[in-house]
Amino acid sequence: MKTQISVIVPYKNAAPWIARCADSLRLQDGDMEFIFVDDHSTDGSYEALKAATMEDKRFVRITKASPDGHGVSWARNIGLEIAHGDWIAFLDADDEWLPGTYEVYKDIISTPAEIHQENTLRHYVDKGLTLRKYENAPGFYDLNNLPELWVGCCNKLYKRDLVKDIRFIEGMQYGEDELFNLECLAKARWIHHGGEITVRHNVENPNSLSHIRTGRDLAFQIQKLAEFIADHDDPDIRRTAYDILSVHINSSWYFRGICEGE
Repeated sequence: MKTQISVIVPYKNAAPWIARCADSLRLQDGDMEFIFVDDHSTDGSYEALKAATMEDKRFVRITKASPDGHGVSWARNIGLEIAHGDWIAFLDADDEWLPGTYEVYKDIISTPAEIHQENTLRHYVDKGLTLRKYENAPGFYDLNNLPELWVGCCNKLYKRDLVKDIRFIEGMQYGEDELFNLECLAKARWIHHGGEITVRHNVENPNSLSHIRTGRDLAFQIQKLAEFIADHDDPDIRRTAYDILSVHINSSWYFRGICEGE
């Protein structure tokens, strides 16, 4: 059945947090569906989710048994295949939509844009501190002036027609959202930013599907960025991708925290 917004939530071993995430969506009063895709959890996440959402028919719960987990890209792609929404949103299972998020999105989707973005809070749960807040000004941003946090996917709405042929690269443990957004920007050319705060990113889950695992993951990310540059002729989108590639190649944080830690 067609709906206004489909929210896709991949999860793996997220039992301590998944009810909190589901509650943040359940409390949104709007025309939506919530698609939770289980990437081979072994900790009772599916049962915790079912208990938290059984009385709300907007929740779609998918469990996929497999010998090994396939990763966040696979889980999001499963959600994209079955989503009915005119607009697509993503959320991680340890994060939350803030109260009133649906109302914010409902008000902005009438603007002539295929990608909408809002601001995000970064909350360190163990410290009880919100240490970073993105404060992009409302407006339209093109490839020469992209807003902060444009690389993320969990603070955005995507027009369904825009992403119908775009998928996340399976096998990527980190940076999959960068490549997805680059493909979207290659078609849309700009982002509308609304200026509200809609997502609380909770830093606490060691099983997050979006974490870098090894230096090999970083090398794979660099490879895919280089392939994207080679496959696109437009100088603006190539430059945007190259800027991201340069950050990953030149960042001492990446190499200290990942490559040297293998």
